[in-house]
Amino acid sequence: MNQHPDGPILSAYLDEELDASETTRVRQHEALCSRCREELTSLRGVKDLLAAAQRRTMPEGLAARLESMIHRRSVWEIVLARLSMPRVWVPVGTLAAAAAALLFWLGPSFGPDPDAIPLETLLAAHARYEAESLVPSGDLLHVPFSAHVAKTDEED
Repeated sequence: MNQHPDGPILSAYLDEELDASETTRVRQHEALCSRCREELTSLRGVKDLLAAAQRRTMPEGLAARLESMIHRRSVWEIVLARLSMPRVWVPVGTLAAAAAALLFWLGPSFGPDPDAIPLETLLAAHARYEAESLVPSGDLLHVPFSAHVAKTDEED
């Protein structure tokens, strides 16, 4: 064995989990390499400490609670799973297309009307006509009034 065996192989060697040929290779390498012997001694010490450690019993129900926590999905995982389904995106896409078409259709009517008379101008004209007593008291479509307005517009 030209290379040093890594940690998992040394651990498997100590646990006698390697096949015969790998065990022979590690044993031969251990005889020649002081660094790997030190590593094996250190691993044996850790394994011995763990084997001598006090064992405690698991509280009742802990295994079941841990298993349910592992298998329980969070709210976000459920939402993302539902959103990734194609049957969700078809209606969402349809609604988005309908909203885009509606905005495109109604879009130009949202701005100011270019033919509209500004309110200040309209109020000023009304005040002028009222001051000159040109506004009839009853019907604003009065024929003489409309003629007078037309004649005034031609003079301006």
